[in-house]
Order: sequence, then C-alpha cells, then structure tokens
Amino acid sequence: RARRAGPYAGQRPPLAPRGSAQSETRLSQLSTMALCLADENASDEQGGAVGRGRDEVAHPHGLGAGASAVGAGTGTVCFGFKGGIGTSSRRAGGYTLGALVQTNYGGQLRIAGVPVGELLKRNADAPAGGSVIVIVATDAPLEHRNLHRLGARAMAGLARTGSAFSNGSGDYVIAFSTARQGRPVSNDAMSPLFLAAIEATEEAVYNSLFRAVTMTGNGRTVEALPLDRTLDILRRHGALVGR
Repeated sequence: RARRAGPYAGQRPPLAPRGSAQSETRLSQLSTMALCLADENASDEQGGAVGRGRDEVAHPHGLGAGASAVGAGTGTVCFGFKGGIGTSSRRAGGYTLGALVQTNYGGQLRIAGVPVGELLKRNADAPAGGSVIVIVATDAPLEHRNLHRLGARAMAGLARTGSAFSNGSGDYVIAFSTARQGRPVSNDAMSPLFLAAIEATEEAVYNSLFRAVTMTGNGRTVEALPLDRTLDILRRHGALVGR
C-alpha cells in the first residue's frame, strides 16, 4: 500500500468540522491505494497466509541471502528467474531520486546492454506474462504533470532490461515527491531527473535478480539467476572492466 505524498503524509491531519471547506481540503490530502499483481505461478496468492512461519519456510537461508524475495516479492518471477523487490537511487540536479520495483515479468534479459538471457539459454521457454510495479520517489519539488512525465521515464528503464511489455502485462508506475515547499522544478530542468528515473529503475530490476535465491512454492521451483555465470558473461563482453 502506498500513501500519496502531501502535507499530512504519514500522520493524521488536524481535525475540522465535517463538511467544512477546511475539512474537505485537509482530508483530500490523504489517500491510499492497493497495489497488486498476479504471482500464482510460484505462490498461493489466494491462501492469505500471514506470519513468520511462511517466511521461515520460504527463506531457509535467512533474509540476508534472499532479501528481494520477501513480502510481496515472494512469488514473483522475472525473465524466468526468481524476481522480487529491488531498489536503487541516483543524485541528479541537486536532488535525490529512488526507485523500488516488484519484478514479475518476462522478455529477454539484458544487463548493461549484454543479452544475458539469450547467452544463458534460459529465456526461450520463459513465460512472457506477468507484471511489474515501479515506485519512483524524489525530494525534488515537482508538480503533478512532471511527476507523470517522470513516471513515464521509468518504463524506459524496464525496456533497457529486456521487457517487451507483453499482452496482458499490467505494468505501471507510481511517482511522488516528498517535497512540501519550494519552487517547482521547471520543465527545462527535468532532464537530469528523467535520466535518473531510467537508470534507477533499470538498476533496481538487476538488484531484485541479484539478491534473489532459488525458491519453491505452490508446487513449482523457480531458480535464481546464476550469478557466477552471469558475471562471467558480463566480463567477457566488457561490461565489468577491471572487476
């Protein structure tokens, strides 16, 4: 659940008489939304299980070993490998921008432009369906129009990873600003933030894949991205020069 940024985000707004103009204005600053995607391939999404027991069974190596495959990221599959929750951030134009993704989609995995999925010979039979949720947050003071434009750029980050936005895919982005005052960033100054949104989204996807572990759920085992082979491929293609 994501809470819209506003003057009373994260706290209860001051009370005012119901029906008054003051009440309507203040209450309009708060809203909630439910974010969901279908991960029935690797989890019992209708089971409604809650509690530590589920996590302990699903993550025998502890959260440190599979930090992306927790909570909403438990049943997700990305490019045929175990997906999950990933994060990344950038500094741009004097501001900070962060991206959080829940990766549950298909395509042909590319990392830093290298066709890793094709070289791993894994994506040919991988399902192309599923969805990804992206949340972009920044402390830059942005008006709603530029927040919409910023969110649209996150999709370019997904495209860099090899997503084809397949039929039935419910990919979407939520962008918000934590700024509560200050002159809004002008259109002409938005380009650095656009690039930051693209790069942070792309890197957050890789973060979700690199921190996932092989998991079994709902009668299906989903393997994690083979890190040693992946890094070897990236080195051979010059994407990890000097590492």
